[in-house]
Amino acid sequence: ARVGEEDGWVYNAGDLVEPGSVLLGGSANRFGFGLRQQHFHKCVMLVVYLDDDFAKALILNRPSDKRTPRGWRAFFGGDVRGLSAPLAEQEWACIHRLSSPRAIQVSQKVMGSFYYTSLEAAEELVDAGEAVPEDFWTFSGYAGWGA
Repeated sequence: ARVGEEDGWVYNAGDLVEPGSVLLGGSANRFGFGLRQQHFHKCVMLVVYLDDDFAKALILNRPSDKRTPRGWRAFFGGDVRGLSAPLAEQEWACIHRLSSPRAIQVSQKVMGSFYYTSLEAAEELVDAGEAVPEDFWTFSGYAGWGA
């Protein structure tokens, strides 16, 4: 039996992937892929955006020793526009559970009470006194693929 099959907490969703889906990276060591993209080994990804042509997910379990320009702790969100990109090309994003009208206005709902927003919008909420940096889980980069 595979992990979780006996007690029913893991299942194969088939082709159903939507914002809020949690994807688990494999542990198989295929020559080439595993060497080029080690960040996918045993990763946990949250799909934050999906349309007919593109999917975007954040890798949740890759902490880093990096900080945002304001000193917020940064996680490695993926290899696209991430920590290895030039600073001007990096894409920063945050996940939060804030429920104020302004926070919701500058965010996209992922699932339930989880929202996705840009680092800039998160910093504006902090500057306005509507949040504190600890309200946000901050990521540099993302994992993306054609849907």
